[in-house]
Amino acid sequence: MSDSSSEIRNLSAVYGHMTNEDLYRLAANPDQLTSPAQSALEVEMLSRQLDPAQNPFTGKDVVEYSPLVTIRSFDNALEAEMAQSLLQSYAISSNIAGNEALPFGASMPVEGGIRLQVSPSNISAAAEILAAPPADASDEGTPA
Repeated sequence: MSDSSSEIRNLSAVYGHMTNEDLYRLAANPDQLTSPAQSALEVEMLSRQLDPAQNPFTGKDVVEYSPLVTIRSFDNALEAEMAQSLLQSYAISSNIAGNEALPFGASMPVEGGIRLQVSPSNISAAAEILAAPPADASDEGTPA
């Protein structure tokens, strides 16, 4: 399987969990997306019957603002923080939304989910990182 089709598959999964508004935000700035990301976005928008001509974000001048898009939702804050930490280890900045009412470090379930968000330019890399299987702890320290 080519890298492009793998990227499209990973992004299709991410786009499938995004809101219509987030998809429209991405579609308003296609130059920020890779060609596979544009293809996956187009397919997802078609499947939802979202009309690019009706995009409320097209043509809007946004000064120093990059909308964050939700790439994954979690049932509890701990899972979201672990995913955010993984992205940070790859120098990908992210934001966690939906846990504002929780005490620091709480791991209880949150109604509506806790959302991990990244900038549109980082969607592809973040999706690939989060989709990768975790390293097997038994492999650590083993000579190659």
